[in-house]
Amino acid sequence: MKIAVFGGTFNPIHLGHIHLALAFHKKLHFDKVLLIPANSPPHKQAPDLASAADRLEMCRLVAADNPVFEVDDIEIRSGGVSYTADTLAKLREQYPGAAWYLIMGSDMFLTFERWRRYREILEHCVLCSAARENGVFEKLCEQRRRLQEQGADVCLLQIDVMEMSSTFIRDCVMNKAEPSAYLNKDVAAYIAAHGLYQGAYTGRIDAFLQVLRQNLSEKRFQHSRCVAQLAVELARRHGADTHRAYIAGLLHDVVKDLPSDALLQMLAQSAIILDKFIEKAPPVWHAFAGGVYLERVLGIHDEEMIQAVRYHTTARARMSRLEKIVYLADAASADRRYPGVEELRAQSFADLDGAMLASVSFLLCDMVSKQKYMLQDTVEAYNWLLMNREDNP
Repeated sequence: MKIAVFGGTFNPIHLGHIHLALAFHKKLHFDKVLLIPANSPPHKQAPDLASAADRLEMCRLVAADNPVFEVDDIEIRSGGVSYTADTLAKLREQYPGAAWYLIMGSDMFLTFERWRRYREILEHCVLCSAARENGVFEKLCEQRRRLQEQGADVCLLQIDVMEMSSTFIRDCVMNKAEPSAYLNKDVAAYIAAHGLYQGAYTGRIDAFLQVLRQNLSEKRFQHSRCVAQLAVELARRHGADTHRAYIAGLLHDVVKDLPSDALLQMLAQSAIILDKFIEKAPPVWHAFAGGVYLERVLGIHDEEMIQAVRYHTTARARMSRLEKIVYLADAASADRRYPGVEELRAQSFADLDGAMLASVSFLLCDMVSKQKYMLQDTVEAYNWLLMNREDNP
């Protein structure tokens, strides 16, 4: 069996990557090409590195279009810094007797001797590289000669140059330019739907996910991801900032599973005064404490995002568009199963304020039926939404 390994940050994977891998497949006829996104690359750290989960999913979208590609999350599962020598050692155990090929871009090939345990890699793999930009092929040939003197088996190709980079694509997204000409169509759609590479918190998503995994149960963690997904979709539909919607949706329950006394202590230390009715409603404490956590622990000072987390359970009068989006994304996320949730989800896309009024009305009716205290923020939200509805029929 002939297996090619093509690893990298893939932040994001683009048509240049695909073109390179398929060119070598056409020449060498691999049985499979393993796409392996790095967990944490040793040679670089992009300031806007998308989460490992997002980069893995973008690779899977590419693989779905071509049967020779297979995605392996071995480096993400291993955690820590990703070294090719370690990955190949594990793969050789998994596929005994396979012939191995390592595909890399020209920049990686030219610096290959700086790789960790590079001689070990030479013993087990054919190195495959091609120019990613004009004027580089001669340098690749010189490097091939040096490596062959050390016993390397090297395959170089002269292929049509596709001058693009992940950095260029991220810059396109950040500057509101259209990057789809450089991406698989499903990857382009994924980047847009998830608000990747659009804001200041992109490079911290992996850290945020780690915090959530530490703080929350697995069920609550998956709920948070569902809320983030719907928040992005609603933000796109209603013209809000998808990046901020994603982060606020992701972090809305960040302290949900902490003990009640810890939540109260957090609020007391932040001098937040709860009214007497909220004091009797422990289920909403995590929202108020979550806003504190974003600012004090995570260093997020975006006031609108903080308020979106703070009021995602109670709502309030004069909510911003982002606050409404996070509130509804929590109420109608894909993991919710209560009667009427599908209707609320559909209404959230069609009429943001109408969905808010419907959701807050349901919440108040539920409080009455269960003889729970009517929270002032929720009552004021209902009156404000109803008044706006009457003023703007």
